[in-house]
Amino acid sequence: MDYRLGLMCGTDLPVPFLETSVHQPRLNEIALIGEQDFFSGVQCLCFYKNMFAQDKSVKMDTNNFQIFMTIMSDKSAKDKKNATIQLLSLLFPQSQVMMTPRSILLNNKNTDPKYIDDSNFEAL
Repeated sequence: MDYRLGLMCGTDLPVPFLETSVHQPRLNEIALIGEQDFFSGVQCLCFYKNMFAQDKSVKMDTNNFQIFMTIMSDKSAKDKKNATIQLLSLLFPQSQVMMTPRSILLNNKNTDPKYIDDSNFEAL
């Protein structure tokens, strides 16, 4: 799907596998959580296992979602988890964002809960 025009216009972009859309945050919305937390959350969502290719502690069969969840469950990375939840709350303003041990839960009172997990994280 070609999202270029939607990205330029700042419209919400459909996410078919979640049956919802991603809201493109405006600068004033980013300012509410702070630029540093915004970029910290973006950085956490964009980890790729290729970044750790030379790290022997990361197994070859580990996927990006497993790395993401490892970071989110690390007690010393609580600030990164909070920043990521704030970012996801900007991206999905109609939903309450919660982290479970194996997924990200997008809970919306008007629809069924949506889960971002091992099976669909890459598409996000």
